[in-house]
Amino acid sequence: MNAIVLASMAFLPVFTQNVATEWGSPDEAKAATAELVELDEGEKYLLACRWDDTNYNHRFLSKALSAAGLKYSAIVNKAPDEFAKVLREIVASGGSVGVHTLNHQYMSRLLPMKCFSEILQNRVLLELASQSPVVTFGAPFGQGAFGRNMRICGESCVNAGLLGGADGTDSAAMFGLPPDRWVGMYLFRANDSRPDKGTFSKGLKAGLGLVDSGKSPGGPVLALGVHPWQDEQGRADLAGFVKEALATTPGLVPVSQNSYVARRMQFLHSRVEKAGVEGKKAIFAVSRPRIRELGANEPLLLKLSDGRIVKVSAPDDEALPKSYSEVKGALTASADRKSFSYAYANTTGRALAAVEFILRLPPGYRPGVVRQTLRDVPAGFGTTLEFRSTPPDDPVAREGAFYAAMEVNFPGERAWTQLEIPASRARTECPRDCAAACGPFLKKAAPSDSSMCGMSAPGAELAGVGDCAWFLCDGSREGDAVWAVTACRKTDDRSRLHNRIGWKRLPEDQRLAYMLCHEFEIDTAAHGDEWTVAFSGGHVTKSNTRTFLNGAPTALKEAGARLRNGRNRLLVYLFDLDPNMLYTTFEVKSARDGAVAKSLQTVRIQQ
Repeated sequence: MNAIVLASMAFLPVFTQNVATEWGSPDEAKAATAELVELDEGEKYLLACRWDDTNYNHRFLSKALSAAGLKYSAIVNKAPDEFAKVLREIVASGGSVGVHTLNHQYMSRLLPMKCFSEILQNRVLLELASQSPVVTFGAPFGQGAFGRNMRICGESCVNAGLLGGADGTDSAAMFGLPPDRWVGMYLFRANDSRPDKGTFSKGLKAGLGLVDSGKSPGGPVLALGVHPWQDEQGRADLAGFVKEALATTPGLVPVSQNSYVARRMQFLHSRVEKAGVEGKKAIFAVSRPRIRELGANEPLLLKLSDGRIVKVSAPDDEALPKSYSEVKGALTASADRKSFSYAYANTTGRALAAVEFILRLPPGYRPGVVRQTLRDVPAGFGTTLEFRSTPPDDPVAREGAFYAAMEVNFPGERAWTQLEIPASRARTECPRDCAAACGPFLKKAAPSDSSMCGMSAPGAELAGVGDCAWFLCDGSREGDAVWAVTACRKTDDRSRLHNRIGWKRLPEDQRLAYMLCHEFEIDTAAHGDEWTVAFSGGHVTKSNTRTFLNGAPTALKEAGARLRNGRNRLLVYLFDLDPNMLYTTFEVKSARDGAVAKSLQTVRIQQ
């Protein structure tokens, strides 16, 4: 039998099932109506959780919180073999696993393709390790780590097949996504290392208040987190807080992140209509998202006109995958990245009613998710499927190593094929290749403010500090960071520098600092007079930063008003360093049309 290829580009493909409901008489059945609802009887609030990082304490915290009634959600990075066992234990106990990016990087500094690969590679790895669906996301370093990549990360998450997570009350808006594309969750804490009852209670109360007031865009959910750093006593205390809250808060019901996201997406993307009447039975046709897209097999809730709530379970052929595997080498791409081929063979030894292929592509590709389905696939059948997409026009979005993946779904199983194509990197007119740094040097040896003010004048000489000369900010070994500026060269031993700085506050005479300098050109005639200077980075605050622009001290919030047509220079002095401050970004962008300033190479570096 020949296989038929069907193409689809829907966000969440749906299926339809009929639901028969019993009534007291044929007249009641004729008058019956039904509507979708999000909460079951007795439910008012849903309590999830989010616990971050590849940390073996997940094993202990998950057991403590599961015993207290909470369904655990681990948001993790890499998963070595032993840690994979921990993830499977969490899933077996009713919990779920979510993406935290592969390498826990500051997403603000990454190229769009690298941002996407950090997210989707992490999803693939975690599905293989946990043998469970992964559809949720937690931002590394919190929301502040995204910078100008907020929308790029949002598009990356959706293209990767993720649906939501506990990253703030309105993380859909944060990611530039409509509320039916991303499910946000209000996140509260109890203090990571030493859980505190007051902090827990205050956060819980605030979350319940958001739901009561209807100001929770992600729906009636709140999530507890963020790091599993507690000792045995801390875990017991935290479990006690949770157990008491569940027992004393009417309508508070525990859910895993996967189960809540599935509930919410079903509620937003399902439809119900009257299909007919058979005697005392009213038949309703329900259109709802495919279960394997949702990551949890949650019943759809229908409220009938007589007040009854009916739980509609999905049919057996809509079950979640139970087995996850990887197929190597089946996905290839044309040189222009417009066409992709997938070599498929049905090696299951049985005929398959349907096999679905989902090509997942980086931000900027249109479409970013391309689907095809083979119907009636005989055992031993083989073919090569072709997929097409239009690459992004933005050269920055095309820069770096190309990454894509094919998700193949058939009854009870999911197979992944990943495609990585290395790329040589050319220097570009962006901060990564043009900004300069000096340091790290002792804070007590720093130049005076007047000296740094003078160095911020366009074309002025940049004076080093002691034996620290200026050098180009090329701190990315892979060339994957375009807006990043760091005080590390490719040849630096970053771990040694991290160890030197440490996480504890150094004595005054040992504190370190560095300077960053970015020279750029703007065209106000073409892009307007209003330009925004954005500088961000880990733990960078007003208390450890001073900035100078065009020969004068300035505050960043005022810098845009002091820019001038043509050449400008920004000098940033960072002090009291900690390791996160080594990964910083800045950008100058038109407020009118989003045009990015042309970076100029300030310092000539001997190669």
